[in-house]
Amino acid sequence: MNTSTRFDLLRKSQRREVLLALIDQEAPDIIVHDGGGLDIDATYSGACKLQLEHCHLPKLAEHNVIVWDRETNTITKGSQFGAIEALLRVSQNEDNDVPNG
Repeated sequence: MNTSTRFDLLRKSQRREVLLALIDQEAPDIIVHDGGGLDIDATYSGACKLQLEHCHLPKLAEHNVIVWDRETNTITKGSQFGAIEALLRVSQNEDNDVPNG
């Protein structure tokens, strides 16, 4: 995965939040499905969930950053998650100083 793609995948705060949730599944606002993986239905709702399902999750899945099980609506780390994890962690530290976009 090239650098431009990495930055593009992390450009939107919604995608960063979902990916960070995969790292920290112990956070109080994250709900993990019985079979493992982040439970989208139980964790997100309304417009946020709609944007995730129609825009952000397909993009992350297309690049194999996540594996999205549409039957259970859960996500797990994909084969390319490691390619963006370090950059994701750096962006996590910077998000407090950068306007949401």
